[in-house]
Amino acid sequence: MSNYFSFIKKNIRLLSFGFTLTCFSAFGQTFFIALFGAEFRNEFDLSNSQFGGVYSIATLSSALTLMGIGRLIDRTSHTRFAAFVCCGLATACVVASSASNVLMLGLALYGLRLFGQGLMTHTAMTTMARCYDRDRGKSISLAGTGVPAGEAVLPFLVVSAAAILDWRTAWLAFAGVLVIFVLPIVLFTGSGKPNESESDTDGRSRDGAIQRRGFTASRDFTTAEVLRDLRFLLLLPVFLATPFITTGIMFHQVVLVEEKGWSLAWYAATFSGFAAAATVSAIYLGTLVDRIGTVSILPFYLLGIAAGCVVLATVDHPAAALLFMLLAGVSVGGQMLVTSALWPELYGRKHIGAIRSMTTAMMIVATAGSPFAFGWLIDGAVTMSTLAGYCALYILVASAVAVAAVKRHRNAELQHAL
Repeated sequence: MSNYFSFIKKNIRLLSFGFTLTCFSAFGQTFFIALFGAEFRNEFDLSNSQFGGVYSIATLSSALTLMGIGRLIDRTSHTRFAAFVCCGLATACVVASSASNVLMLGLALYGLRLFGQGLMTHTAMTTMARCYDRDRGKSISLAGTGVPAGEAVLPFLVVSAAAILDWRTAWLAFAGVLVIFVLPIVLFTGSGKPNESESDTDGRSRDGAIQRRGFTASRDFTTAEVLRDLRFLLLLPVFLATPFITTGIMFHQVVLVEEKGWSLAWYAATFSGFAAAATVSAIYLGTLVDRIGTVSILPFYLLGIAAGCVVLATVDHPAAALLFMLLAGVSVGGQMLVTSALWPELYGRKHIGAIRSMTTAMMIVATAGSPFAFGWLIDGAVTMSTLAGYCALYILVASAVAVAAVKRHRNAELQHAL
């Protein structure tokens, strides 16, 4: 922990930049928007399925747009790009506050998902991955703690604001927070400079041992080259597993609770354990990534959620809910870290914005598709316990495939060294 404290002290400005962006990405996250679900449905006379359909279309559209806009961070400074994203998210909040029909609501949701969940997080993680080499793991894990911080604090503020403000005024207030509070912080902290534990921050050593010392690829790949790389295709099942499985289970949590005979209040209370496990996992894995590299831990970080799915599949006792949340949190805590630190390690840093925007879009598509896939199976009389068992099996197979990708990476490293 002393390494973390020393690193934070030396890099407080740039780390605050990442933390602020990931924290306020909450304005575009599902859990935050869902707090206004009832108001949106009542105002525009939408059923649950109709609102879900509008939300899914907005999410998929944002994923497609993200692939184009996300790459622009490679051509400009991260501070300027972050300012653009903050203004875009504020505009989406204004549209939400003034929406007069379903089309405007869909446009607002599209902007919230694109600039909030998509680009705010993308900007933070891309900046950390590019600016740091030896301490990349620590920087990403610390910046990523903004996500659970936002989950812990912002919903409480929304509930408090709802007592005195109507929902339209609340969304207008969110826009004001972004422009008056978040934007100045981003402009100030974004000018911070990385201060790593050693010199050689560009990750390149004279003896050519970059892959082992700095965990950055020996050359920069374009997105087209990444898509043709067999390693990328082998790693995709692992990369998409966590967003697909956790979204599917969380979206249908009421079905799970009813099937198991648990209290919904108890299940909701277990989310605190999930957040705590995710935070601790991210901090620990951040140090591990800096020590042995992302590729080395990639095939194993999903074993936590795999074990959690086995618990759901075999245990009906209420304690199983907490155990699942703790185990799933271990893997989810590593998701943002691993999938942000992995790409410069495999494919270099020059095109990291384009590569990460492409992979983030894939993740968003997975989160949009899993509720339907799970729901279709549930409608077909497949129980949540059985689905959890399938998920555990999928993770084990995907992790085994990832081992093959790691071996291929090691062989490529060896050939390059020779």
